Amino acid sequence: MPHPSKRRSGALELGLLTLAGGLVPAVRRREWLHEWRGELGYLHAVAGDGIRARTRRLHFVLGAFADARMVHSIEGEQRRHFPRANGSPITCLFVLGLLLASAYGATYLLAGVRAERDLAPTQIGHGLVLIEDAEDQHHGEPTIAPFQIRAWRQGRQRYFDGFAYYYLAAEVLNDPAQSGQPARWRIAHATTNLLPLLEAPVRLEKQSTVSLTPQLTLVLCESGWKRRYGANPHVVGRVVQVNGQPARIVGVAPDGMWRLPGAADAWLIDPATEQARGVRGYAVAHLTAEGQTMMRSPRVDITAYRAHLNTDAYEGVALYRASVGPWSFFLYATFLALATLPVIVPLERSELNLHAHELGWMRRLLRPLFYAAKLALVWPIAYFTSLDVAYGWPQLPVDLQTYLQLATGFLVCLFGVRWAMQDQYHRCPICLRRVAHPARVGFASNNLLAWSGTEMICTGGHTLLHIPGLPMSWFHAPRWQLRRAA
Repeated sequence: MPHPSKRRSGALELGLLTLAGGLVPAVRRREWLHEWRGELGYLHAVAGDGIRARTRRLHFVLGAFADARMVHSIEGEQRRHFPRANGSPITCLFVLGLLLASAYGATYLLAGVRAERDLAPTQIGHGLVLIEDAEDQHHGEPTIAPFQIRAWRQGRQRYFDGFAYYYLAAEVLNDPAQSGQPARWRIAHATTNLLPLLEAPVRLEKQSTVSLTPQLTLVLCESGWKRRYGANPHVVGRVVQVNGQPARIVGVAPDGMWRLPGAADAWLIDPATEQARGVRGYAVAHLTAEGQTMMRSPRVDITAYRAHLNTDAYEGVALYRASVGPWSFFLYATFLALATLPVIVPLERSELNLHAHELGWMRRLLRPLFYAAKLALVWPIAYFTSLDVAYGWPQLPVDLQTYLQLATGFLVCLFGVRWAMQDQYHRCPICLRRVAHPARVGFASNNLLAWSGTEMICTGGHTLLHIPGLPMSWFHAPRWQLRRAA
């Protein structure tokens, strides 16, 4: 009858073997356990039952864990290896297509991105100037009184055919549909002709409610809309209270879209703006054709005549400029990425030591087409990803969103194009699959007699890629070598 300690030792060894067998894939576990238990039984037969023999058997059983991990990794590699999909160009383009679909789909799921897309930038009308008092040393400060606008409109004008006016005031905005205390907003009171004069239509506008509503109309600025309403497009049409007066929200305008000073949170279109007393604001004028020919610089002097030949000196500042939006920022980020690309990507390219008759015109054409397809997918991926990252959080300040889009677009473009270039260098010119299985060839000391470096083989078995370990004058760039006929 076996000694109790021997039975405990045998049970421990079998238990460890069974535990190690749990790491082996199920399809090979039974065979693996059978082999290891047979080897363990052989050790029991030849090694005896001493302390040293038990120690040897324990070390033997512990080695089974390393073998089980190795079998697991080999089986995993074999299961993941699909000859038709491993490194294939179709798989590459499919993955890029999934990334593009995900980034584009997020623009519809994220409210801030969806709102930014709807608020696409527009251009304001030509021939617009902001009239300022020439004696004011601080440009952009309110200097024009409402009565001056009335006087200019009533007098004969040679260079102007339209005037609009607005002034800023801190007022309480109360939204009955929202809980919480009313907030103080920086409201710009504007004349009714300001929006037609600017020729900048407000996006998300409900045209049917603008013309029929008897109330004051309110245009929210993008920053205030995101801060107060979380970029909710359904606030358009809602009636709010501005200092106790009802006003209907008719749209949202991007911050700075009209290039007007004042940093307003919202624009209140109020017919009584010109009748206000004790305020100073801003005058916007539209130049006639003759006035536009006289506008030879972004800032011109204007002389206004009053009674008894008295004059007032003003300055006209050109307002027209194409507004900058997400697309413009992304184009700038793309330019920066392409300018930076030579810094991080080596200019050396692999040498294609294959004759035209070995490749054929179809394969020679597919290689640049595949490269162009990757770049064509990387570029929109970078654009939509920059939108998702920058505008996915509406509560962020507008300036921070702009910097986030610039940084994200720059980085994704830079490293995306870098990946596309490096991926192309490691694609077989025959089947466009990636090379794999790197092997070290030669010795550095034999560089003058024979090449040394890394040799990689196409997963389809067509070509070999030789990468020199130490570039020499006669072997300075990677070379392709045809292994067998395609």
